[in-house]
Amino acid sequence: TLSLHDALPIWRYVDNPQTGGKCWKLLGKIENDKNNFNYLRKLADNHIGASQPFYLKRCWLFSYLMNHYGNNIAQNPLIAIDRNNIFIDSYNKFINNPQINLASPLRIHFINEVRDDQESLYREWYTAIFKDIISPKLKLFIPNHRRSLEPNSLLFYPKYPGMNFNYYIFIGKLLIKAILDLMVIKSAIFNRILLKCISKRPITLEDIKYYDLDLYNQLKIINDNTIKGNYQLEQTRFTYKEKDLNNTIQEYELIPGGKNILLNDNNKYSFIDKFIYAKVIKPYEEHIKYCQMGLKSIFKTSIDGIFDVEELKFLFSGLDYIDLNDWKENTIYKGCYNANHPVIKLFWQKLESMRKEEIYKFLEFCTGSGSVPIDGFGCLKGIGGVIQKFTIEPWTNYSADNPDEYEFHPIEARRINHTIILPLYQSRQEFDYAMNIIMSRK
Repeated sequence: TLSLHDALPIWRYVDNPQTGGKCWKLLGKIENDKNNFNYLRKLADNHIGASQPFYLKRCWLFSYLMNHYGNNIAQNPLIAIDRNNIFIDSYNKFINNPQINLASPLRIHFINEVRDDQESLYREWYTAIFKDIISPKLKLFIPNHRRSLEPNSLLFYPKYPGMNFNYYIFIGKLLIKAILDLMVIKSAIFNRILLKCISKRPITLEDIKYYDLDLYNQLKIINDNTIKGNYQLEQTRFTYKEKDLNNTIQEYELIPGGKNILLNDNNKYSFIDKFIYAKVIKPYEEHIKYCQMGLKSIFKTSIDGIFDVEELKFLFSGLDYIDLNDWKENTIYKGCYNANHPVIKLFWQKLESMRKEEIYKFLEFCTGSGSVPIDGFGCLKGIGGVIQKFTIEPWTNYSADNPDEYEFHPIEARRINHTIILPLYQSRQEFDYAMNIIMSRK
């Protein structure tokens, strides 16, 4: 299992005082003598093996990016984005814009919104665009009968109207761009099958249980049992069934002449492999091809087979859980608040009682992103990439006109510096009501 140790800080995007532009700066120590800049420079020139530890593979990834994008990077122009059509509008304004340098952070603002907190806006943009990618209106990803998302294979039929394959190229650019910007994305598109296709790792029978449990059980019966003497299995042919564009079930051959080939003990493993390819891998092939084109347009060397599924998901999504102890240890209290204040105790008790998805939603309310930084809460980034830890400030709850009159006030968030204004609530019921206001927001 990957941990914070596997995500040691490596670099930050900072001002270059010598040139007036931007540059990458190494942070912290990587491990023993591996924090040497020359070591990383040399590391980038070699193709690293899949058997190396994850922290070293991650060092190789970032050192490659530093080498190939240089130490003087022009600032991007400010681009206005329509929040209500965020994926399409971002695609139209970024994909063919010669002024956009994907090696440096994008500068965006949302149309008809006045905000000066560029860093939190940037995090919001990442969160919102990946939500839009899986929205029903775009039909780029659709739910299967297991309620997990998969690329919409129907989009690659030649006569499907209105499809732009470049959307998947843009998704590939966004994926590698998120890694480059140290942004972590929680998205349903990062399922095991898709990540295995991206990393070009073989998909096994055991992987199928994460995709389609019914299909896994059917193939498992074939895998674990003798075919000879089992009448039902002996009648199985090298074919599979699939719905066409007209929603009509059609039968297709797994191999040429498959309708005339019966399953037996000698060919059952070949049958399983070809069935997995036809039902699980083939629908992804075109999508992966275009995503890979986007990835390689920025990261121009091959990462095929270097990162396994868990590592790749970690790069894209960070930790798969929110470590509340890490959050507590990296929280700053101001005013009358401290770790032992009754309201602060209520705050952490409430978070500990919340479901995982509720905690992610609250984190998004506080910081603009529902994702934990790859390096943990100690590396929350504020304006200009500077570390800005989560902060809790008090609100007095008293009317300026009448100090003796207590007023309820909701929890407020200042996302620009990861700060929440937490009123001095007088009861658990009042605190729960304030949290419910946040949870009820769309």
